[in-house]
Amino acid sequence: MRLVAVFFGLLALGGLWAQEARLQNDSRLQATLKLEKPFTTLRETLAAVQEATGVPLYADRAIADDKVCVLTRERPAHEILTRLAETLRYTWQLSTDGNGYRLAQTASERAREGELLRAYERARADAFRKPLFEMAHLLRRHDRAQLERLNRETLTPEVRRYLELAQGDERLYLAGRALASLPDAALNQLAQGEPIVFSSPPRRGAFPMPPELRAKAFAGWEETPLPVQAVEIVFEASPEAHGLVYRERVVQGREAERSLTQMHIALWELHDWERTLEAHPQNRVWREWRSEADAFNALTPARARTPLVIPEPIRRSPLATLIAYAREYGLELYADAYRIRPAREMGRDRAPLWTIESLRERVFWLRLEEGALLARHRDYYLLRPSEVPESALAPLEQKIRAGQEVALDEWANLAVGLTPLQAARAQEHIRVGGMPVAHETLAPLENLIAILPALRFWMSLTPQQRNAALNQEWLPFQQLSPRQRELFALALEAPLPDGVSRQRYAVYESAPGAVSLEIGAQGEVRTMMTRITSSEPPLPSFRIGRAVQRVAGSLTDPSTLSSQEPSKSADSARGWQLYFVADNRQRVYMLVVPNGRE
Repeated sequence: MRLVAVFFGLLALGGLWAQEARLQNDSRLQATLKLEKPFTTLRETLAAVQEATGVPLYADRAIADDKVCVLTRERPAHEILTRLAETLRYTWQLSTDGNGYRLAQTASERAREGELLRAYERARADAFRKPLFEMAHLLRRHDRAQLERLNRETLTPEVRRYLELAQGDERLYLAGRALASLPDAALNQLAQGEPIVFSSPPRRGAFPMPPELRAKAFAGWEETPLPVQAVEIVFEASPEAHGLVYRERVVQGREAERSLTQMHIALWELHDWERTLEAHPQNRVWREWRSEADAFNALTPARARTPLVIPEPIRRSPLATLIAYAREYGLELYADAYRIRPAREMGRDRAPLWTIESLRERVFWLRLEEGALLARHRDYYLLRPSEVPESALAPLEQKIRAGQEVALDEWANLAVGLTPLQAARAQEHIRVGGMPVAHETLAPLENLIAILPALRFWMSLTPQQRNAALNQEWLPFQQLSPRQRELFALALEAPLPDGVSRQRYAVYESAPGAVSLEIGAQGEVRTMMTRITSSEPPLPSFRIGRAVQRVAGSLTDPSTLSSQEPSKSADSARGWQLYFVADNRQRVYMLVVPNGRE
């Protein structure tokens, strides 16, 4: 009985701790203070209030690294803390010792955030699935002559776009036919991100290639000196290009030399499906919480205030515009904050990317409350899990600014630790207010993702193997462990990353399989496959190179790319080259590190 009494006593005490605390009743939090923290973590914000009041303040581990913007006048501490919690829909609870308070995200709010993220993923998959199925059903019902006679005004923009492309390209038409021949279950897998492979000759895990497509894929290779052993055609959904990527891989000769060609089979229209999430039932609390436009129209500008220095991580984010607006109208500001920059193509536009109208209508849930502006990003359920923690980025950026070298191990640790959502934002696959965005950071995240197969192999090496490689020694394949051999093969054969029109991207081939390049947005070579006439050493091996430079001169002559000597000037980029050599070819991955002046 005593144990039962203790159990229920602890249960009651736990319920007391879980209840929302009334901070205004704590005399210690009546002390006033002024906060000007445009970009900081919750942990750091609470530490500043704790230092001013002496009240122990904590944030649960799951939210302590959340970044916020808090700009206030002299206010009672309890008011600042309460408004901050209200903005984020977090809750203040008594700490376990009863002397302080902890900020927590309740189970219901975690469920809300999770459901919104799942709704986003479903809507995103539907954006691929619907036009894909429409195209497939059309190709199943009509032959080519019938397709040409269709009244295209009755078709969706996506299907019209595909028919326009296929009309002048027999290969794209046959590729569409091949997809249409698959069962709906396979198309569903494609829409969900799983690749579809056709192979000739057939192999396990791939669909047999239709005869017409096989003939088209083999055409043009008969005159090459090496016989064609196999052709594989891969279809993948491309979030970056909002369409399907068609990849063609040809295997020739006993050396198993490969040539990779890729193109987009169709470009889906950019649907505004993100806005449909605003009407989701889980967003009802935000719709009811926000202030209407009339409240903002009634504001009048305040007298000029001292300019606020905007921290670099948010200088190009929508939050910077919101800060300027709040200061113009004399408002305090409580907001969640993220390292956001517009996609490169968007950033070239001289017109303002964000206006207060667009922020209110598409980017933030905004609430006016007694001289304060409370702001929560509408896509917080997507931005929170896609944000790279400050503890991972800030130390590396500090080294870059100081001109100190960041070790390859440090870059590899950052890269392999990125979650799929963090990698998606680094590649500008995530949109805020309808605009694609990426992380605002000096760290070359997109470059790291492009060479991820090489970095995964690097992280599998022992400290002794890494030291040997950094000392310019070859690591023979036969001395690798089974897991290291597997990662070596994956790095050697990994396809080049997708490219889109808004980036400087090209694939060049002087002869089948000779040179393939991905050109980064700043002109750096990230990864390439080259043919080598003599292999040193003769066996498959791995090695490291240090000199990396930006590509200069003509990119239309692959021979100049393979023979360029690294520049010795102070302006040359720094980084690493990771070489995977096998037979008569080598795969090179390049990491170009900014020098702090870029």
